[in-house]
Amino acid sequence: MTVRRVVTEIVDGRSRIATTALYPINEFWDDVWITDPDDPTGRPATEADGTLQPPPGGSRWRVFAIPTAARMRELVGGGPDDGAYFHQTDTVDLVYVLEGEVTLVLDDGEVKLQPGDCVVQQQTNHAWRNETDQPVRLLAQMTTLP
Repeated sequence: MTVRRVVTEIVDGRSRIATTALYPINEFWDDVWITDPDDPTGRPATEADGTLQPPPGGSRWRVFAIPTAARMRELVGGGPDDGAYFHQTDTVDLVYVLEGEVTLVLDDGEVKLQPGDCVVQQQTNHAWRNETDQPVRLLAQMTTLP
């Protein structure tokens, strides 16, 4: 999958296109745009910005890839049922399913999601499970509370 990022700006009081760029999405995630308290309007990500969680008051707009269960076992070992995929961040995440089917697993319950579904993830312990043989792509805006 390739993402085209179009960035706008204001010059001399007039709006215009600042940049457009195509870039491939890697196996796990790529940041489309990042913000932090020192740069509230944001910028493209660099390798130094490659952490999962943004700094306090910051955000990450990302395309996530959820590998198949077989690929996750190769990478992580175990599975979501034994807690291997569970994680929790201090963020509020707005997630949109772009392609594929994925299961959101919580401590108490789970839900199958398909393209067009949205999730508001509020700092909860969770895991993503791709039970298909196809990749899953999610668009997520992760914001760390100040």
